[in-house]
Amino acid sequence: MNRIVLGHRDDIPALYAAADAVALPSWHEGLPRALVEGAALGKPLVATDVSGCREVLRAPMVGRLVPARDVRALAGALDDLAHDPDAAARAAVVNRAEAVARFDVRRVATDIADTYESLAETARRG
Repeated sequence: MNRIVLGHRDDIPALYAAADAVALPSWHEGLPRALVEGAALGKPLVATDVSGCREVLRAPMVGRLVPARDVRALAGALDDLAHDPDAAARAAVVNRAEAVARFDVRRVATDIADTYESLAETARRG
């Protein structure tokens, strides 16, 4: 097996741009920034079906969730996407739109501020 270790890189946007898909084979996850970034760049996504990943990669996003620790399923999903140019074209539109709609920092900040305001109003009313 050939292995490539990239080490520290300062050109992550260029690596994302060169990628055909973004994969995150995590065993457990919070909010996976790599999937959000991949979606924002319009890439198909492959991730393990664990908390965090399934919250990002949900319909209508283009990608696949596979069981955690299942190398064959992960490889199969990546292979399927590599041979599906229509999925890549859909991801360029759908994943980007979903990432902007759900994870744009301005939207998230507004949602958090609204939540705090709602909690404060509830506390003021008693």
